[in-house]
Amino acid sequence: MATEEDVGGAHGESGVTRSPQTTERRGTLAGSPAAECSAVPYSPPAWAEIAPRWRELFEASPGASFFLSPDWVETWLDTFGATLRPSILRIDAGGENIGACLLVARTEWRRGFHLRRLYLNTAGEPADDSVCAEYNGLLARPGCDTAVAAALGRHLEGQEWDEFVVSGIPEEALASLQQALPWTSDVHWVTDYYVDLAHLRVAGVDYASVLSRNTREQLGRSTRLYRALGTLTVDAAEDTAAAETLLHELAFLHQAGWNARRQPGVFASARFVAFHEALIRRAFPRGAIQIIRVRAGHQPIGLIYCLVERRHAYFYQSGLRYGPDNRYKPGFVAHAAAIEYWGKRGLAEYNFMAGDGPRSRYKEALATGSRRLAWVTFRRPNVKMRLLGLLRAGKHALGSGHCASRPGPAIRSASGSASAGEIQNAYRDRRVAKQYVEERFASELNRLLHDGQVAALQALLHRARPARILEIAAGPGRLTRDLRPTGPLTCVEYNEGMIEEGRAACGDRARWIRGDGFRLPVGQVFDLVYAFRFIRHFKRVDRTRLYAEVHRVLNHGGYFALDAVNERVSRPLRQRHPEQYPLYDELYTAEGLRNELQQAGFEVTALEPMQKYFRWQYRSQVFLGRANWLNRFVIRALERLPRRDGLEWVVICRRV
Repeated sequence: MATEEDVGGAHGESGVTRSPQTTERRGTLAGSPAAECSAVPYSPPAWAEIAPRWRELFEASPGASFFLSPDWVETWLDTFGATLRPSILRIDAGGENIGACLLVARTEWRRGFHLRRLYLNTAGEPADDSVCAEYNGLLARPGCDTAVAAALGRHLEGQEWDEFVVSGIPEEALASLQQALPWTSDVHWVTDYYVDLAHLRVAGVDYASVLSRNTREQLGRSTRLYRALGTLTVDAAEDTAAAETLLHELAFLHQAGWNARRQPGVFASARFVAFHEALIRRAFPRGAIQIIRVRAGHQPIGLIYCLVERRHAYFYQSGLRYGPDNRYKPGFVAHAAAIEYWGKRGLAEYNFMAGDGPRSRYKEALATGSRRLAWVTFRRPNVKMRLLGLLRAGKHALGSGHCASRPGPAIRSASGSASAGEIQNAYRDRRVAKQYVEERFASELNRLLHDGQVAALQALLHRARPARILEIAAGPGRLTRDLRPTGPLTCVEYNEGMIEEGRAACGDRARWIRGDGFRLPVGQVFDLVYAFRFIRHFKRVDRTRLYAEVHRVLNHGGYFALDAVNERVSRPLRQRHPEQYPLYDELYTAEGLRNELQQAGFEVTALEPMQKYFRWQYRSQVFLGRANWLNRFVIRALERLPRRDGLEWVVICRRV
């Protein structure tokens, strides 16, 4: 085994954070016909025929991860292929092989239903045996992502399935899939933490100096404690046999730690162990796997198992030796040693892999940057899935991070505003989706507001001609059903009942995605983003988060449209009749609204007043009737009179 002595122990002040560098590929082969997809059931001879093409595609795809490599895929097929019998898909265009993937079909029980699920690539194995691939996606030649995704979509159209599951896909790869697949997708984002080794080298700083003060102090103290036991040493496997020996040592420590928590641990699965033994035999000779052991003298501190591809080291698994004294941090010291080990060997990144929650806090503490991976489920809109959606909505409260103004029960917290979760719960009933447009906009005064919002958005569409459009908290498509978009329109909504109603009302006008406004499940950028009866319901801290998400997905110079409530007109009404305003609304002055948006990175270009003579218009509605023709005439005539003020504004701004 190779040996490095006296690893770790550097100190300094933090301050380096890097964003991930990503690229997005679009298009098809120039002048080529539409890509065609052919599928064959897995068998060793079938894989032997396609394996050289898979390897060629992998080597031609600079963004493909270790989890799409022939080593990983072939080992997975050897371990699980005979049981799961996946299909091997080959995508060709113009006589050339431009893409490939695996599809795994399984039938599972869920709440009394047989659920037919398809999994993309190396997934779908039993949970106890799962090898947990990440950085998933379609294998495609450069420039062919869209064509390959479209071919997969056409193939899926002809298959029988209820859910299509894509695990651990990066944002940019998800964007191509969502554009190609017409079905509603449920996206769960998980943070992926990493250390930018290349940037540390360029900046000329050591790793410990960029950590937070608290993390640096814990690492330094633990390093000193371990050094008191003996010299810190890193042992790295020099051959396949040594790597297998270290794997078994790692597995022993891993199991001991998890069993102490009364958990089985992943190495309890014989198939999981067999998979990694075979993977080491296949991938170690080409330098794609390394297991290092960190020790103090003769006492092991921990072992780190890494998969290596294209100058990226993916931390896959660890075995750590814990003791009764929590001042010793074996994970901190072992990872710091691994990071130094790979940094010296010229790698660009040490990737901790995806993880959120209390058990992954160490990843955040030790990382210099983060990105997101998505776990996505595309659902077909059949009767079975609608019934399961109803059962799911009835059993689980929706998570926080999304709201929109919908008819529903009164909500008011002790602070005077509602939380996102409270608003979601108020509007999760499917009856709300059906009654939203009919009841909330049945009155002439509310129809006037709706028509004004539609007119303002349509004028913006006509003037700006955005190529890509996004609506956040689209509800049942109240606005979208009346718009004529100038480019592809994506609607993000959390409530499944709202999505169902919106798709029925809007037809082919929009593509619907189930998602969270605070963590938008989109990878591409847009030229126009609009959100009505949504952002106004949150306090400043949450509005800032929402603005940041809009800023992230909006092109520089792109337009952002939203509604806002005029404090001067609305506050007296709310003070007199608070019972009529069950949902919190932020009230603005024009100057305050401009300042808030400017601080969020937007320049207001227009404040268009709505319901400009609200008091008189309201009186007309009360005395002349909610649907009377004379009432309609009076309300609309008053709205045509010049005035710069109103009950609400349609706000048009641009990203700067």
